[in-house]
Amino acid sequence: MEKKLEAFSDFTRRVQLSNDLAELDGGVVSHSARLSGPPGKVEAELPAGLHLSCAIANSSGHSDEFGGFVTCGAIVSALFVPEGGARFDTYNAGGPIRAFSYYLPLEEVDRDDAVIQTIILHTKGRRLLTIEGPVLGAVPRLTGLLNTEVSAIRKNLLQARGLELTATVAAHFGEVCSPGQTGCAERYAYRVRDDLEANLGQPNLLGDLARRNGLGVRTMTASFRSTFGESIGQYLVRRRMEVAAAALEGGASVQEAAYLVGYTPNALSTAFKEHFGFSPSLVKSRLPD
Repeated sequence: MEKKLEAFSDFTRRVQLSNDLAELDGGVVSHSARLSGPPGKVEAELPAGLHLSCAIANSSGHSDEFGGFVTCGAIVSALFVPEGGARFDTYNAGGPIRAFSYYLPLEEVDRDDAVIQTIILHTKGRRLLTIEGPVLGAVPRLTGLLNTEVSAIRKNLLQARGLELTATVAAHFGEVCSPGQTGCAERYAYRVRDDLEANLGQPNLLGDLARRNGLGVRTMTASFRSTFGESIGQYLVRRRMEVAAAALEGGASVQEAAYLVGYTPNALSTAFKEHFGFSPSLVKSRLPD
């Protein structure tokens, strides 16, 4: 966590901002401000994870991979940064700046938090999103001065603003999804199923699968079972056996069929017999010469 806090401090020092930081649910919230200052350009390195920001400033930023923004007033933005991080060239035109942000590291984004998962659902795999509409009305309050020198109170205010920022962004994207909501569960489940179908030959560990789809493991597994009536593991075995059987019937060797679905030939023979009640070699023997 100290490295996360230091990353924020380093950036704000370079743009001559006073800065307050606090931890929040595995991430970091940051409030930054200056009354005046010169124009200047700064290179910002964003670590992998979820970045939510709001500000009142006269500035712009650009990334070749993730797009950019231009603002002469209030702005709210959301960005999911994958492994490898992101580099933004930012330019401040000078004058006052007030900003507030929340950063959640990549290793924390798969937790079962309905608000966070709603945001990730709308940001993962996309370029920087700048949010318009009523959400901008919260920016003056979120970026306002803390107006107290008591450190414990400042920390509580920062954390409360972090919760408000995440809730405000999630509300903008739509109804918050929780595992008990059928519509959300189905949307999650079909997205995971499409991922599985595209990667039948890969290991598909639950943690990796959940992370790729911006979900917590429990949310993902519960949504999948409630939608399809079987677990992810059961679905994978069934579909791998079906694909292997189709390959064998199409003339593939046992070895070719096995590698197609991520098995060794011996492992496929065992799983195939458990699933269908007969060995893959029997399928081959019934094919016409």
